[in-house]
Amino acid sequence: PAIVKLVSWPTLKLCPGSFVEDSLAQTHSDLLFSVNICDQPAHIFILFEHQSSVDELMAYRKLKYACRAVDRHIAKARDSKVSPLPLPLVIPVLLHHSERGWTARTSVQELYHPAFTSNPIFAPFIPHLSFVLDDISHISNAALRQRAWRHQPTLTVLFLRDCRSHERFVDALSYWGPDFYALILEPDGFEAFAPLFSYYRQVASAISQQRIFQILDAHSTSNQESQVTFTEIFNEKARAHALAEGKLEGKLEGKLESVPGLLAMGLSAEQIALALKLDIEQVQQVIQDISNSDNTPQAQS
Repeated sequence: PAIVKLVSWPTLKLCPGSFVEDSLAQTHSDLLFSVNICDQPAHIFILFEHQSSVDELMAYRKLKYACRAVDRHIAKARDSKVSPLPLPLVIPVLLHHSERGWTARTSVQELYHPAFTSNPIFAPFIPHLSFVLDDISHISNAALRQRAWRHQPTLTVLFLRDCRSHERFVDALSYWGPDFYALILEPDGFEAFAPLFSYYRQVASAISQQRIFQILDAHSTSNQESQVTFTEIFNEKARAHALAEGKLEGKLEGKLESVPGLLAMGLSAEQIALALKLDIEQVQQVIQDISNSDNTPQAQS
């Protein structure tokens, strides 16, 4: 809260690129923002973990990422032939979720032996950097709602927190059903769900997407004046998305061409068939063709 008060949020801008190593790309995502803090240029680096373990060297990795952000600042300054000083402040943030919650250290200093950290003689030689930890592992639904976020970030945290557990995820879908309904009604609601369902398919398979939609249909319209179900709205928006890309003109060929894009957005074969009014066998054949193409050896020159 103390930092939040000092940040000039209207100056917040997303920076392009990623600092995560290729070997960690499947389990981590990152965002770097430039922003003014105390009227001075700074950066906020956010790392999202997509794994259920705790990295005991996370503080050290955060130090490396912070240095890479500063390196980018220096390179940009030199390209512009201006001094890179003063260097920008970098505030690392970690969004974590696991069964046990975060158990590792949150500062680089804590990674060193107390014989060094407790002796002021060695203080100048030990890097000092801490990161802000947002451990959502055991955050309650009530506490999550109190954050008063918009629907998309709230449901993103929900997926991260619960989708690895069948029981918790079913309970969460029931509790947050009206929020799912509200999000799909937003202008970009369909696009907002794409990364959520894509993430779910990567890390969990205990519940089919068809079952997820059945649960949402049962719990999302109870407090809504409209009796149109979540599934009906989702499918209609999927058709509109395909139409906007020029893929739905009533022709079978155009519909089949839209299948790969909808798959990439996280839709299941059943959902695509319903949205595009295709036979499930037609969609499955496209999926099989994609799989065969991916497994075809490249011709050698």
